[in-house]
Amino acid sequence: MKNLIDKSDKTLDYLSKSDVAYQMTMALSNLNGHYKNEINSYVKELQESILQIEKIKNEISLHEKTLEPQNKTFESLKHDVNYELLLLERLNNTFIQDSKLLTELNSFLEDSKDSGRFYEKKNALANLLSEIKDVEKKVLMKELEKENILLEMKPIVKKIEMLKYKLNEVELEKHFLESTKIHQIAQHENISDQKDESENIDIEEVIDTDVTSK
Repeated sequence: MKNLIDKSDKTLDYLSKSDVAYQMTMALSNLNGHYKNEINSYVKELQESILQIEKIKNEISLHEKTLEPQNKTFESLKHDVNYELLLLERLNNTFIQDSKLLTELNSFLEDSKDSGRFYEKKNALANLLSEIKDVEKKVLMKELEKENILLEMKPIVKKIEMLKYKLNEVELEKHFLESTKIHQIAQHENISDQKDESENIDIEEVIDTDVTSK
């Protein structure tokens, strides 16, 4: 009777230890499965970030191409204005010098037989002043054209700025995924490896105990 009871106790103990080994194996399997899910999730998020970055870059490129004709016109106007301003500066300097000279010679030329020369210079100065006014008018017109082009470009430029801001945010998120999150997953892997080693030892102990009991 005693032998029968001892045998029954050993059988129950064996079944109990076998159940523990099974539970450990399942727990390890679940942990590895969770780790794989984390990796899959990481890869998916990274792919989405890459696609989003490419999409935003394409949008920016498209808007920038839309602005190319206006940019070209604007740069041409800017070049023309700079040229006209240099011309205006030269004409103004000439006008100032001629005005001073005419003022100094005014009394002398009017009283002399050379008064015709005085009026000739006076008319030349008037023509120079008229040319200056024409150049000033051109500069003002071209500056107005520049302002109109800038107004036309403003909504698209603003859109590009918003897209670049968004691009920067997505690139930061991608950087976070590539550094912080992958580091977290690596830590989980280390924990998994440690548990794997610990549970393997426990399972081996169960098996050794089982063999010894037999």
